[in-house]
Amino acid sequence: MRAAVLLLALAGLPAYAQDGEDGVDAAVPAFTFDNASCPIFLTGIWLANSQQDVAPGPEQALWHVTEAIVFNADGVLEHAFASGVAGEEPEETKTFGTWAAGPGAAKDRCTLAIVFEEGEKRASEVVVSAANRVMIDGQPFTRAR
Repeated sequence: MRAAVLLLALAGLPAYAQDGEDGVDAAVPAFTFDNASCPIFLTGIWLANSQQDVAPGPEQALWHVTEAIVFNADGVLEHAFASGVAGEEPEETKTFGTWAAGPGAAKDRCTLAIVFEEGEKRASEVVVSAANRVMIDGQPFTRAR
């Protein structure tokens, strides 16, 4: 139930402009990232949305995926994932765990270690591209808060 409420709330969030798009205020100072601040930087809610054609031709269907990751300051992780064909009820999952982050191999990168409550462990690389944009294992995420 909490996953459904979270995903419904996330669907109502406004879209965020990507870096380099027209309308970006030139007076805003350039973003500079210090990878020593990875845990503080990642704390918050991050969203990813994607879609792809799953049945080309007359049976065309779009597969939508919405992912939300909440990195809490106390090291607790909440991960919500919903996917399904447009127009149908999505399948939803929500898992919890713990997370830790540290500086990565380059100035724009963080290491991310996640342990889900079921025991699964995941080591990821986070590439920071802007104050509100990251890529986690190649998937783009936008900061919601």
